[in-house]
Amino acid sequence: DKKRFLWPTDKSGFTHYELRDLDGKLHNTVTSGDFQTAGIQFIDEERGLVGFLAYSSESNPYFLQYHIARLDGKGQRRVTSNEQHHSNFSLSPDRQWLIAQREEVNTPPCTTLYRAQGVAEVGLRRRDRDGVATLATGPKEGAGLAEMFQFRSDDGQFDIYGVLYKPKDFDASKRYPLINALYGGPGSNEISARYVSTMRSECRKGYFVVKVNNRGTGNRGKKFLGSNYLRLGDVDIQDHADGVREVIKRPYIDGDRVGIIGHSYGGFMAAMGICKFPGVYAAASIGAGVTDWRNYDTIYTERYMRTPSDNLEGYEATSVLGVAKDLRGFLHMHHGIMDDNVHVQNMFQMAHALMKAGKTSWSMMAYPQTRHGIRDRDLAWHSRQTEWSLIQEHLLGGAA
Repeated sequence: DKKRFLWPTDKSGFTHYELRDLDGKLHNTVTSGDFQTAGIQFIDEERGLVGFLAYSSESNPYFLQYHIARLDGKGQRRVTSNEQHHSNFSLSPDRQWLIAQREEVNTPPCTTLYRAQGVAEVGLRRRDRDGVATLATGPKEGAGLAEMFQFRSDDGQFDIYGVLYKPKDFDASKRYPLINALYGGPGSNEISARYVSTMRSECRKGYFVVKVNNRGTGNRGKKFLGSNYLRLGDVDIQDHADGVREVIKRPYIDGDRVGIIGHSYGGFMAAMGICKFPGVYAAASIGAGVTDWRNYDTIYTERYMRTPSDNLEGYEATSVLGVAKDLRGFLHMHHGIMDDNVHVQNMFQMAHALMKAGKTSWSMMAYPQTRHGIRDRDLAWHSRQTEWSLIQEHLLGGAA
């Protein structure tokens, strides 16, 4: 009607929608609940309906669901009744039926028909472990390439979720090294609840890989997102270290051979991880990582850390330079000399701190004519080969 709009607000602790006039007047709250919404799917003014996505599953906060509510805020209902992750939504023109794909990390996708009013659920097509589509006559076995796990955060406030990827030709009677591959920056997302049908490249080399959605990542509401406010590199890397501690309880994962790798914010996390948790990580590869937040741009840093004058203690506590002296494993750094995002001074300052601390178990590689991402084909190949040769050497004891 050109007079009203939907306004997203976090005032409940989760992102929900309000109906307002153009002059700002609040009519009513349209969506509600202790879950994060994930976008509007349709607005039907004639019927007074709105469709939206939300991470509202009771069994897993990363399972996406489809909802319909009235614009007056009444009659909100979840259409996708199955407790699995949903995607590829198609709603009938009369808003009465929904087709969606549901799946889990080790459960192949199934195309399912839902009645918008609830109750009815009919499987239409299912993909098997190799991705072949068949009639949905029954549950299909997954490929067994990955599994989702969870543990409690060290402050006891949150369930932290991760995905563990298995190595090629996995044999439970053997022991394998582990790589913690991460990014972990504020509002990001490390894991997916979708079916894993393709083996990761690290797994083809004989590694387990673990990824964790640490505190500070997205889709879990304002409290979870703000957990690392003013202290980047604190609770976020804590969750990755605790995730490693959780999975190495398994007899087939060797807790003495754990590596951590990341780029950009992930490089910062990898550097912080091996220095702050020397008993957890044996080797690290740090790509273009921030080593002190006083080196990074204000529009990003001050959003999460405020200014050094406002939060000097936080800047000091989350500087990798301050914990370089605690390095015990092997650390490799690589950085583009022309990087105008994370300046190469971050790597040089870290090298200086390691030298001052008398550390010798580290290396670095500065790539000329290269910016934040090493996109030149030859230099990218060199970077990957160097990284994997060092990881193989320090975690497997052999050449890549």
